[in-house]
Amino acid sequence: MARIGDDGMSVLKRSLRNVARKKSRMVLVMVAIALAMAIMISVPSGIMSNEAQVQRLNDSYTSMMAQTQAEINQTANLIECSYSFFNDGLYLNDSDVSAIRSMANVSEAVPRLTQMWTDSNKSYSINGVPLTTSFIDSYGVLPTNMTKGRNLVAGDLGVAVIDSNLADKLGIDIDGIIDLNGTSFKVVGIYSPGSFQSQRIPTGFGGFGGDRPPGGTGGYQRPPDGQFQPGNWRNTTRGTVYINLFNLQTLYGLEGKVNQLDVYANDVSLVDSIANDIQANYTSLSVSTPKDRLERLQTVTQMFQATIANSKNTLANMESVGFQEIAVALIATCTIVLLTMVYAVRERTKEVGVLKAIGFSSRDVMKQFLAEGLIICVIAGVVGIIIGNIAAPFLTSVLLPPQSQQDQAGPGRGGAFIYRGGAFMDQGQDASAVSPDPMLTLAAFGVAVALGAAGSLYPAWKASRISPMEALRYE
Repeated sequence: MARIGDDGMSVLKRSLRNVARKKSRMVLVMVAIALAMAIMISVPSGIMSNEAQVQRLNDSYTSMMAQTQAEINQTANLIECSYSFFNDGLYLNDSDVSAIRSMANVSEAVPRLTQMWTDSNKSYSINGVPLTTSFIDSYGVLPTNMTKGRNLVAGDLGVAVIDSNLADKLGIDIDGIIDLNGTSFKVVGIYSPGSFQSQRIPTGFGGFGGDRPPGGTGGYQRPPDGQFQPGNWRNTTRGTVYINLFNLQTLYGLEGKVNQLDVYANDVSLVDSIANDIQANYTSLSVSTPKDRLERLQTVTQMFQATIANSKNTLANMESVGFQEIAVALIATCTIVLLTMVYAVRERTKEVGVLKAIGFSSRDVMKQFLAEGLIICVIAGVVGIIIGNIAAPFLTSVLLPPQSQQDQAGPGRGGAFIYRGGAFMDQGQDASAVSPDPMLTLAAFGVAVALGAAGSLYPAWKASRISPMEALRYE
C-alpha cells in the first residue's frame, strides 16, 4: 500500500494549489526572477552583438586597406589630378587635357568628370568615364566586383552601373531606372563597392578634402543657412553611379569639361617630375602621386586602428559592467527566492505539522516545498524569456555603456554617413539592435530553474525537520 503523499501527481497538484493561494508572494518572486532572466538574456546578447560588429568593422578595414594598398602598388606610375568640389566652376577643358597628354614622358591622360546629384534625401556621386575600348581595357576606368548584370562597354549611352548599397536603398534591380538630374538612365549592372581607390572622387584618393562636405557645384546645394550640419546627411540615401562621360557632360551642360585627370607616366621614376610640371602649369589643380596616396593610406589606417582600439576598450567595459549586472541580478534573485520560501515555511509550520501527523514523511514535505519553488521559477523563467526576447534592445541600451558614434563608425559608401573631420564615416549597426541567441535563452531558463532549486533547498530541508508536535503547538 502506498504511503500518503507518495504520489508525484499529488505533490504537483498540491504545489500548484499552494502557489496560486499566495498570489502576491508568487508575483513578487516571479517578477524578480523574470527581470533576472531578461538581464541574463539581454546583456550577453548585447555584448555579442557589439563583438560581432567590431569584428565586421575590423574585417572590413583590413580588407579595404589591403585592396587599396594593392591598387596603389599597381598604379605606381599614376598621377591623379583633380579640381575639388570646393573650387566652384573650375574644370579642365579639352585643350588642357591634350596639353597634359602631350607632356614629355606622359603615356596617357584619362579624363573623368564627377558630379554630386542631390534631390530631397538622396545624394549620388556620378562618375562620367570615357567609354572607349582602349580606356576600358588598359586604364581601369570602370568599377570591378560586378554582382549583377554587366559592366559598361564602349559606346554605351543612356545606361548606368550603380553600387549595391544604392541599389538596395532605392530598390533598383537590373533594367531598373535611376533618375539623375531629371534624366532617366537604365541600370544595366550592379557592383559591390571595393576600396577607397576604386571610388575616387574630386580631391583624389580617400574622399573629400577640407573640413566640410562638397558645396556649390555639380548639382549639390548647400543648406539654406549655408552651414552644413551632420544631421542633414545621416538619413540621406547615397551611392555611386557610373555613366558615359559624354552623358554626364551633357547632363550638366559641361561639354568638353572634366574635373579629374589620371595621368600615367612612362616610367615610375619620372612620376615626381611630371607631377611638378603639371602643378607648375595648373596651380589650382590638386595633384596626387603614389607617395601622397600611401601617406594618406597610412593616416587612414592609423585612424581605423584607433577606432578599433576604442571599440575594443568599450567592449571590455561593456563586458565588465554586464557581468557585474548579471551577478547582482542572480544574487538578488536567489536571495529573494530564499527569503520568500523561508517565510513560507515559517508561515506554514502548523500545516507541515498536520501533514506529518497524517502520514507525510520528511522527504514528502521536502519534495513539496522544492516543487513549489521550482514551479514559481519555471513560470517566471518563461515570462523572463518572453521579456528578454522582446525587450532585449531596450534593456541592452539601458544596462550597457553606450558606444560612441566614432566607435560605431566605419568607412562606407552609399550608406548612412557621419561627416567628421574631413572624412565620411559609415554609421555602424545600432549596438542595441540585438537578437538573443536561442542557446543563451535556453541556458538562462536553466539558470532560472537552478535558482528555484537553490533558493528552495534550505527552506525545504528546514520544513522537513519540523517536529509534528512542535508544529501543532505553533501559533
